[in-house]
Amino acid sequence: GHSGRRTSQPYLAILACWQAALSGDTDVALHVAECLDIAEPGPPQVRAQALALRSALCRDGIDTMTLDAELALSIEPPSSVARPGALTTLGEAHLAAGRTDDGISLIGQAVQLARYPDNSLSLILGLADLAWFAMDRNDWSSAPESASRAVDLVDRSGTTEAIPALFVDLASARLDLHRGDRD
Repeated sequence: GHSGRRTSQPYLAILACWQAALSGDTDVALHVAECLDIAEPGPPQVRAQALALRSALCRDGIDTMTLDAELALSIEPPSSVARPGALTTLGEAHLAAGRTDDGISLIGQAVQLARYPDNSLSLILGLADLAWFAMDRNDWSSAPESASRAVDLVDRSGTTEAIPALFVDLASARLDLHRGDRD
């Protein structure tokens, strides 16, 4: 339940929540997220990050997930280093709602905009998604490039234990199976 507590350091709480969520500790992520109040006035970037986080946690269903992601993206200026993450979050919301074409388009935009190392996890997740959905569409020629780039970024960024790396591993394993490589 909601503890009623608020944090005086919302940006640090957002970072802690992302850290917990991306390392698979959802209980901690949800607990920390309870301390954020996105309705409170504050810097727009902090509000956008809190909205993107709330969207990613999908605590209140897919419709709210999508609305939060749309609002987060609308707050982030085009030049913001956080914009690729907001695009990825909105893309993931569309994918969760079954709007695959919209989701892939948004994630493709995020991948084009994202830069290493600033957007490593968004870039890794986006590339894994692009590889996976290319395979779903029997586009076995473009899937390996996205998967290979994602594997390289996981190795370079040292994020092998983060949740997005799991999606990269799954996409790579699916490619290997398609190629007949069972090792």
